[in-house]
Amino acid sequence: MSDSGSDNIPGWRAPPHRVPHDFPLSASTINEQTRQQIEQIEQMRRAASQEIAQFVAENGHRLRGLDAEQVADLATGRAFRFTHAERIAASAAMPHTRARINTIPQPPEPPERQEPKKLITTLVSMLPETTYNDAAKGTESTLTYVKIQRGLLKYLATHASDTLTARQAHIWTQAISSDRQPKAQDALRLCYYMRSQGFDTYADVKDGFVSLYIANQQTDLRGPQSDPLYWKQNFKTNEHSMASGGGARGARRNAFVAAPAADEAEGLLAHLIANGARPPPPPGFSPVVPRAGVGGPAGGGSGRDEAVENLANRCANAQVELEVLLSSEFADPTAVQAAIRRVDNLLERLAA
Repeated sequence: MSDSGSDNIPGWRAPPHRVPHDFPLSASTINEQTRQQIEQIEQMRRAASQEIAQFVAENGHRLRGLDAEQVADLATGRAFRFTHAERIAASAAMPHTRARINTIPQPPEPPERQEPKKLITTLVSMLPETTYNDAAKGTESTLTYVKIQRGLLKYLATHASDTLTARQAHIWTQAISSDRQPKAQDALRLCYYMRSQGFDTYADVKDGFVSLYIANQQTDLRGPQSDPLYWKQNFKTNEHSMASGGGARGARRNAFVAAPAADEAEGLLAHLIANGARPPPPPGFSPVVPRAGVGGPAGGGSGRDEAVENLANRCANAQVELEVLLSSEFADPTAVQAAIRRVDNLLERLAA
């Protein structure tokens, strides 16, 4: 019976025509409809599979050379395939998992290694440039010599080249030999290496001795009167007669001279005492030199005894002067070096 004939039935009333948006669907209703559509699609797939299996069983000899899609077309037309609407329904029914964002905090990147800041070095050397050949004929780079070279470079990484003291230069020169008795040739070689790295060191060879100095930047005059001597050695016997001097050196241009550190002053005085000098008297003490025949040894001491006593007093006076210089706020490096030489000279005369 057609719909058009139903209008003639007495008492029958056609239902009103409604569109889908007249009945808003809830989420549960939509899920139920999607499930039903999936079941229908699965039924169609099973039916199509059965039809294909039956068709292949009956017409297997006729299907040679055909692929699976052609066999399916012959068996069921295209009925078993998904239509566009069915694919949309199946896609809507599948659970979609939203991509998760990795919220695990990443470890912070390690900070970049910062090299120690290099201090301002001497831009203009007091001395002319010199060339240094580390592989010169007749030279040997021992392990101790290479260690001192590395120590020089580390020093330049944190210190200005014009802050080198005579004490430090003496320590480096003495340490290039494992027995602390370097050859004069090696000491001279290290001096030129230091010069090539920016230190104001130079050598003076005279009367068979090599004397190594640090140039004083406050004057253009070169020599022992103005420049600190840090090493002196005989070229023939390799005997060095220069003891480690004080820590003071020529001041930088337009700069004050700082007083030597307390440990350097104590080390210098300990060295003098170890060489036979008496401890310096307390500040304010003024030794009195006895006159001839007064306060001398009983029984008419010899003139040699009086000379020794006089020399000892002069040595004590020199030590007091040196102590005053080392304890002053602004020490004159030239005066300090002169006082050190005077004390060493008096000690040698006392030991003779």
